[in-house]
Amino acid sequence: MADETPVDQMTVDVDPDVAPGTVLVRAAGELDVFTTPLLRDALLRLPLESLSVVVVDLARLTFMDSSGLGVLVAAQKKLRPGGGSLRVVCGGGPVLRMLEITGLLGTIAVFATVDEALGTAS
Repeated sequence: MADETPVDQMTVDVDPDVAPGTVLVRAAGELDVFTTPLLRDALLRLPLESLSVVVVDLARLTFMDSSGLGVLVAAQKKLRPGGGSLRVVCGGGPVLRMLEITGLLGTIAVFATVDEALGTAS
C-alpha cells in the first residue's frame, strides 16, 4: 500500500503584470530543501537585472528553512546591480522568525501585506 501522506507540498505563482517593472511571486506551503527549487526556478526565469521591484509573498508559508533564505538572498543580489529591490511579504510566522534569527531582517525589506510591498496600501 502506498503512503498517502503528502510530501512537502508547495505552490508558486508568478504575476508579471502587477505594475510596470514589478513582479509578484506568491508561494504557499512548506519551503525547504526539497521545495526550494520551485521558488528558485520561478525567480530565475524572471529578468531580475531589469526589474525595479520583485515582491515575494511568503505569508502563506507554513514552514521555511535556510534554503529558502538562500533563494531570497540570491534574488536580492541579482536585483541590486540594476537598481532593483526585493520585497518580502510575511506579516509574521516562520519567514519573519528566520529573518530575525539570521540577522537578515535589516537586509531584506519586509512588509506585512502585498499592498504595502507594492506601495498601494491606503
